[in-house]
Amino acid sequence: MDTDKPDARAHILPCLRVVALALVFSGLAIGLGAHAARARLDGWLFGLCENAAPLTRTLRPSRSQRLHVNGLTLQLTVRTSRDSVEQALDQERRWCSPGPGDSNALRRATHEHGYLVCFEPRSGALSLGIASDRARAFLEDFDAAHFGTLHFVLVEHQARETLVVHVSSDGPLPLLAAFQNQHDAPGRDLPGVPRPAGSRRALSAWDEDHAQALEIYRAPATGTQALVGSYRAALERAGFRVLVPHREGSAGPTLMLARGADRDVAVCISETRGGFALVLLAALS
Repeated sequence: MDTDKPDARAHILPCLRVVALALVFSGLAIGLGAHAARARLDGWLFGLCENAAPLTRTLRPSRSQRLHVNGLTLQLTVRTSRDSVEQALDQERRWCSPGPGDSNALRRATHEHGYLVCFEPRSGALSLGIASDRARAFLEDFDAAHFGTLHFVLVEHQARETLVVHVSSDGPLPLLAAFQNQHDAPGRDLPGVPRPAGSRRALSAWDEDHAQALEIYRAPATGTQALVGSYRAALERAGFRVLVPHREGSAGPTLMLARGADRDVAVCISETRGGFALVLLAALS
């Protein structure tokens, strides 16, 4: 049996997917000023910081990159710093709407990691009257861009430096159109890669250079082994060779690496408590 390991790049876009979703839902909590939502989101985001370490360690400093996620356009920048986590967040705070303390932002930090989410208003301070008008406009079309540019910063202190991952919105943020409940999310399927049977596309993401792409499908729960077997067969019928097949009795998500004529595809299949399965496909350049 082949034992080739998936390229570390397979972890990058899943990390970006989580950041993108956090960006969108954090914007809702800040823009609408829901205290209960802010409190719950704070706990969720801090959990993200704690669990994202294995993913963020695969990222390297880079120029700003444009990402497309479910029809939304985002800008990604990764940098390193000698600052502490708190100091790095203080620097990124310049993007936020003026306000006392962190009243116009979500922020939390420890020595090891932290996050910051805020809006950069189109012009001037985000007053109560302006915020109210923008909230009404948002409720009409669910475009979070009415509140301004949304910034999400994830910071992690590593052995000798601090990694700063900054994602910001770039244009409209039509949430209802981007995150569908009944239909395919905006985007595209990976060319030549089969979809899981009976699935719905939940997320479609790729970078501007088309070097990497990520698709997530929601599939009917038929049991992990059955789904893995049927999808592996579909990959093989499409001309892929499965290099890391599922091992009987393994716990947790199932990972496979499929090699085609012109691309490798990392596959992750997991069952959820909601009674459905998620199939993640990451195209490797």
